[in-house]
Amino acid sequence: MLRSLGLLTRSTAAGARATALRHTAAIPRRTFHPQSSASPPSSAARQVSDAPTARVGPSAERRDGADVRREERIREHELTKALAANDAVATMAALRTLDIPKLSMVTNSHVLKVLAGSGDFTATEAHFAAMPEHNIVSFATIVKALIRADRLDRAADYLERMLASNISASPQLVAVILVLLSSRPHSDATQRLLDLIARSDYSEGAGIERLNDQFKFIDGLEAKERYFVLMQSIGIAPDRVTFNILIGACAKSANPSRAEHYFDMLRASGHEPDAVSYSVLIAANLQAQQFDRCFELFHRMNSDNIEPD
Repeated sequence: MLRSLGLLTRSTAAGARATALRHTAAIPRRTFHPQSSASPPSSAARQVSDAPTARVGPSAERRDGADVRREERIREHELTKALAANDAVATMAALRTLDIPKLSMVTNSHVLKVLAGSGDFTATEAHFAAMPEHNIVSFATIVKALIRADRLDRAADYLERMLASNISASPQLVAVILVLLSSRPHSDATQRLLDLIARSDYSEGAGIERLNDQFKFIDGLEAKERYFVLMQSIGIAPDRVTFNILIGACAKSANPSRAEHYFDMLRASGHEPDAVSYSVLIAANLQAQQFDRCFELFHRMNSDNIEPD
C-alpha cells in the first residue's frame, strides 16, 4: 500500500510540472541584455523594429531623378530671365545655384557678355576660367569687352591665348577690333593687338571684303582715316569701295585736299575710279566752292567714258 501511495505521489508531481511547463511556454519571451540596465522594449517598439525595411526601387529612383531635373530647369530658367534682362546681379545669383560646366557654350558666352557689360571684369574673368572649354565666340566676347573698357593689355592677353589655342581670329572679330582701336590713340598695347591680328589667318577672300565693308559703319573722317591706316598696317589693301567712302567722308567734312589725296591713292593702288569716285570728289570741291576744279573733274570723267550717276 505504501508503494502504491509513493507511485501516486510521483505521478501527481510530474503532472504538475508538465502543466507548469505548458503555461510557461504560452507566455511571450522577453529578451534582456545582461549588461544593460534599460527596461525591456515596449510592444510598440517591437512592432517598429520588426517592421520590414522599405526598399528603394527603380521607380523611386526615377522619381528622384525627375525632381532633380525639374529643379535644374527652374534654376536655368531663372538664369535665362536674368540674361534676357541684361541683369548682372540676377545673373550672378542664378549662377551660384548652377553647375557652370554643364551650361551650353552659347549660355556661357551670353553670361560673359552680361558680366562684362556691367564692368565687373573680376566676375567676367572668373566665369571665363570656370568654363570647361572656349571657342571663338567666348574669346571674342571677352576681348571686345576689354577693349571697350580700355583694358588693351588684358585684351591682348586673351587674344594671344586664343591664337595659342589654335583658334584663328575671324574677319568679324578683326573688323570689330579695328573699329574699336580706330577711336583710340596709338600705344604699345594697340600695336601688340595689331601684331597679334597680323598673325591670324583671316585675310583670304571674304575676310578682306568684310574688313573693307566694315569701313562704312565708322563715323567721322578722323576715325575712318585711322581705320584706313590700321587696315594697311596688318596687310589689308583697301578696295575701291573703301576709297570712295573715305573720299565721301572728306566731302562731308569740306576737306577737298584730303579728298584729292585719297583719289590719287586710289589710282596709284591700281584701282580705276568709277562714277562714285568722281561724284564724291566733285562734291568735296563744291563744298569748298572750287567750281573750276569741279568742271575739270567733270570733263575728265567724260574723257574716261564714265557716265555720271
